[in-house]
Amino acid sequence: MELFTDASSTKGFGGYFKGEWFYSSWPSNIAYPDKTFSMAFLELYPIVVSAILWGSQWTTKRILFWCDNEATVAIVKKGRSKCLQIMKLMRKLTWCAYRQIPQTSSQCSTTSNEVPKQLRCNVVLNQAVNELWNSAIANTTRTVYDTGFRKFETFMLLNGFQFSNLPPISEDILIYFIAHCFKILSLQYSTIKLYLCGIRIGAATSAGKAKIEDHLIKTLGRWTSDSYIRYIRVTPASIKTAQSRIQEFAPPSQAVLEVTTLPICPSISVLVAIEAILNPTNDIQPFVEQISVTEKLMKLTRPYLYSELIRACFMGLIDANEKDNELNWAAFTYLKLPQVVVKMNQQAPRNDFSTDIEQGIDLLLNSVPLLDLTDIKLNCDCVQFLLLEFTKHDLITESQSQRLLHRRSTESEKPAKASDVATKPTPSLIIKAEPTVGSILKTLHTNVSALNSSSANTLDADCSKNQEALISVLCHMLSGKSFDLIIAAAAANGTLQNFAVKLVKINEYAKQVQQTQGESSKAAQNRALLFDISFLMLCHITQLYGSEIVTTAPDFFDTFFYQWATQCLPEDSKYKCIDNHTPTEQNKVDQLLGNLLKSHELNYIMTRWQEMCTNMPFVAQEILFAWEHGALSPDYVKAMVNRSKSKMLCLPIIMSTWLCSYMNTVGEESREKPLKMLQFLKNINPTEGEVHFTERSHLMSNILRKIVNDILPVNMKDKTNQHIPLKLLPCEVLDKCLKNLFSKGWIDMQSVYTLEQLLNLCGGDWFSDRTVMCMLEGSRLEDLNKALSIVYAIFYMDLEPLTLSLILHTIPKFLQTSQHTNLLTDPRGYILAKLCVMCITSAQTAKTAEKDIMSHLRRGRKRSRKEIELDEMEEPECRPVKRSKTMEPQLTLDAEGFNFVNMFRLMNAISQERSVGPQISFIVSFIEEAIKCGPQYSRGILQFMPPQMLSQIMRNMPAVFTNQQILHICDLSTLTGRKWAAKAVCQNARYKHDYINIDRNS
Repeated sequence: MELFTDASSTKGFGGYFKGEWFYSSWPSNIAYPDKTFSMAFLELYPIVVSAILWGSQWTTKRILFWCDNEATVAIVKKGRSKCLQIMKLMRKLTWCAYRQIPQTSSQCSTTSNEVPKQLRCNVVLNQAVNELWNSAIANTTRTVYDTGFRKFETFMLLNGFQFSNLPPISEDILIYFIAHCFKILSLQYSTIKLYLCGIRIGAATSAGKAKIEDHLIKTLGRWTSDSYIRYIRVTPASIKTAQSRIQEFAPPSQAVLEVTTLPICPSISVLVAIEAILNPTNDIQPFVEQISVTEKLMKLTRPYLYSELIRACFMGLIDANEKDNELNWAAFTYLKLPQVVVKMNQQAPRNDFSTDIEQGIDLLLNSVPLLDLTDIKLNCDCVQFLLLEFTKHDLITESQSQRLLHRRSTESEKPAKASDVATKPTPSLIIKAEPTVGSILKTLHTNVSALNSSSANTLDADCSKNQEALISVLCHMLSGKSFDLIIAAAAANGTLQNFAVKLVKINEYAKQVQQTQGESSKAAQNRALLFDISFLMLCHITQLYGSEIVTTAPDFFDTFFYQWATQCLPEDSKYKCIDNHTPTEQNKVDQLLGNLLKSHELNYIMTRWQEMCTNMPFVAQEILFAWEHGALSPDYVKAMVNRSKSKMLCLPIIMSTWLCSYMNTVGEESREKPLKMLQFLKNINPTEGEVHFTERSHLMSNILRKIVNDILPVNMKDKTNQHIPLKLLPCEVLDKCLKNLFSKGWIDMQSVYTLEQLLNLCGGDWFSDRTVMCMLEGSRLEDLNKALSIVYAIFYMDLEPLTLSLILHTIPKFLQTSQHTNLLTDPRGYILAKLCVMCITSAQTAKTAEKDIMSHLRRGRKRSRKEIELDEMEEPECRPVKRSKTMEPQLTLDAEGFNFVNMFRLMNAISQERSVGPQISFIVSFIEEAIKCGPQYSRGILQFMPPQMLSQIMRNMPAVFTNQQILHICDLSTLTGRKWAAKAVCQNARYKHDYINIDRNS
């Protein structure tokens, strides 16, 4: 709509609007001969008259004023002037606009005083401005301002003015109010001046409450800048009302990944397998956090979640093909799982907790073939043992347990159990082992304390009795499979590190002579047995559960076993450097060689076993070099090796570790004689008269087999631990393994070990790329969802580094490389977006949870190859080794979460392109999936999103986000977030309006 006005200083003024017009000469009070009014005033006069005449027709319309006076245009634009007469006209025009016109404009352009966009988007400066504004006025001054406005409102009401929100304000009224303050209220001049300032501020607040537009408030208050916004004060009640209304716009709760339609939940199956196999000694809290995040992302019900947890445990028990693995699975199922369920209830209490568990087990009982197969494999009623443990922890009632057992017995289709079974089932053994662990720890604590409290110079009768009691307890543990059973139970209930600490103390006590005036043969033999047995036990525990069980215990960095394990004991198929220490006393090495060469038996009395163990690698070196140079015959070498293991079985282990490390540094042609020496060490010939030799030799054989296996030739290797075939490339092995998992929908133990070895061998970037590529090979949505569920859980093998590899390496490759662009088309594109959001959310949650868990509670977590190598780089005595790629500076999580700035910068650059392709579609899917996580998690992801990125995406893809989604994308707690949210909502409204007009025209 257009309005045409003009004025002449001698003729008069007129206006034209949509076929209507008016003309008049100047009134007598502004006749030209007085020359008291400027031309800007005269040109503004017909505009005000037009607003009075036709303002009712301008409601919800945009009006273009045609005026040929630039001064008048500038005044209308600014809404103010230094001339008193012009300001009276402007106030009249503003009030007309408030009542009739939503927005006015002019044809002429002027320089704007608005803050530039770059400054408005600067979060740091905006925060500083807010702080300065808040501290600019003292609290007492604010109180005076508020009092002044309330006094003005009272003055207006007392004099008969009626108003709802904003009282009418004019110069004449203010003059009378000043007189009222001076004469009636007897106020000082300075107070009256502050009251007038309060009226200005209070009027801005009242105008905002009356929903008057900001630009009109700016004109009425004669503000020249945007500072008037600071005076529009919002009450806490208004803020709460706005927040409640925003909550009403919250999108309905949705699952990022829907898995309830699948036969089993792949993510839960993989998470349980990784925890039970790779992290058997971990504290339960990190695993509970993993399950809780998965539950929220997939919107799993508690009964379904409990059912899948138990199902995964039973599938693992069926899949376990070795005794050690079966013990770990049984310990996790019957000892650790009840603790996990208890912890889940503590974190999210529910009134119907036992009912949820009962319903979950009811769901599990529908899988009759699975339960029958588990019972047959373990030769017992597995559900009955589990219900007993749940009842013991008050998870279900006795009546609920009896009902479930009755249903199980009536629906079971397994054959009748044989009555002549001699061995007890594994669940029964592991359940009974738990209290045994407690009693053993108590006994060890009592005897170790007695040893430490004994005199440093004499071994009295009581100390001798304590030694024999300790030997009896330790040797009893070594009989049969008792030791593996006990440490499996200790790993599950969190006491394995305490047990290892007790063994270290025993080893420290027995390593050296405690007397200065001689030692009896009996006492010397007992001390040697304590040293040997504790050393063997510690080696076995370290091999099964990682060196962190010992090395992370406080106050034990100076112990012998800690020093030897960190410098010599191979870990994760990685041998240590053979030059990390040198003999300090060559004469003792020569003496030990002489004893082995002359058929002299090892002397127990006054022997410092830590010195003998330290010298044994150099003894092995001298024997090997003498054999290679022809100084010793094979028979002499065999005899010397046999004498070394005739009494103390820790010595052949120490010699074997040096031989394996030595073989790892030489070529194939130089390995023949070291291999034969290893065979000599592995062959055990029982020695007559040696105490508990059979139990110790059995444990030593298991330890040597694990140490030696990786260095043996292919035809001599133990194939059970070789999970990557030598003739296949790692990429082929990974593709085959993943395709097998995707087809089955669950993970087996062989696949867990294969994936772990591939990750340690090839690194996180390679593993992330290959896994994502294999995941996106499917075409059916059901297959893609199943693959996504498995890959998401697989990333928990090393969640933080793999997530960083995904967002900083894999995703940029897909967004920037043309050959990968086709994989971003839906449904593959939003499947990849789901994976990114789920991994980021899980990693952030895990990082936050780590702050609440003390480091010593993360017991026994097996370190990655990168961590081990970095520790070796810090070891001062280690020889410099070749730096691998994993030893380069690594990106990690900082205290505030992930640094997504680079990824969002890339997305922002892509969103600025005018073309719409798979990359833009992926970015939209990424944002949508982040919103589905809920405000608890989405804010941690979207906080790094550039503010202008939303507007750019909606410019390329109009209305791609709903208003509900926009309110959750933008951070409404900040001024910048609210501005960009308002702009995006306006874009949606404009698109909807244009779409409706196009539809009407068509």
